[in-house]
Amino acid sequence: MVVDGYAAVSGENYTDDATMYAALQNEIMPNLRELIGKAGKITPRHRELRDIHEIYISALNAELQGFILMLSALEKKDREIVVRANEKLDEAAKEMRDYLFELDEYARSIGLEP
Repeated sequence: MVVDGYAAVSGENYTDDATMYAALQNEIMPNLRELIGKAGKITPRHRELRDIHEIYISALNAELQGFILMLSALEKKDREIVVRANEKLDEAAKEMRDYLFELDEYARSIGLEP
């Protein structure tokens, strides 16, 4: 999972810029781009599900933008860009929580217990 890959090189698991950069460049971002491509090909038939799916795609794109910013921050050794990258990643996490909440609500509305 993309988030697990980033967690393995950030926060308490951070070791150095070179390790994080390599993980982002060689594993995390390619996997995320592939996931975005696959998700973009899915078109749910029901309007409610399409709207929920759009939240998911938006979250993935925000995450990618955050990772792009993080790469730039690492290349330039710029703390200000790190702050912007983390803000974008926080936005992505919020959108992912919104997606999961909406999906849970939809499942309940059709009689499924998530």
